[in-house]
Amino acid sequence: MSRRLKRSVTLPTWTCAPYQTEWRPRFGQQIAWGESNAIIFANSVLGARTERYPDLLDICCAITGRVPAVGLHLTENRAGDLLLVIQDVPLSLQSNESFYPVLGHLIGKIAQDHIPVITGLGVTPSEDQLKALGAAQKGALGKVLWARSRETHGGPHSDWFWNKERSGGGAIFQFTLPLTGKPPEMEHPDG
Repeated sequence: MSRRLKRSVTLPTWTCAPYQTEWRPRFGQQIAWGESNAIIFANSVLGARTERYPDLLDICCAITGRVPAVGLHLTENRAGDLLLVIQDVPLSLQSNESFYPVLGHLIGKIAQDHIPVITGLGVTPSEDQLKALGAAQKGALGKVLWARSRETHGGPHSDWFWNKERSGGGAIFQFTLPLTGKPPEMEHPDG
């Protein structure tokens, strides 16, 4: 199949990070990707539209030039329904490379099947930091889309950005440092 694809009009990249190639999708472009890190990066950072596609279905989409009109391909399914407020987190920590995988994992655990909107970052994360945020979030089994309230594409004034009618009016989670009071007792899973 790969030989046939090479002879066709497609440009196979054979990478798990296709957003780092010269054929990077544009905002609003409909694409069919299968790698979870690439999916969340395309949906959340680039503003392209994709679902999680299994092997061969993404190739069928490439051959036909079409994707199914479902899920995150549709504007009405892209609205955030969980507001994550980052508050009192030092800028030095927000600038640290290790902050984004940890934040991504936390967001994935909290968000689950919700689409989180992240606000309160005091720095503009680099693409590598955003990639780490998305990769860790996906590893925590969260949705394949998140939005930052300071994004220029789409942005908080777009119809899709925040949907108060979903999930009982949306939920708000505040992520604050430093923690105050006595930390909760932690139990080891082995007792």
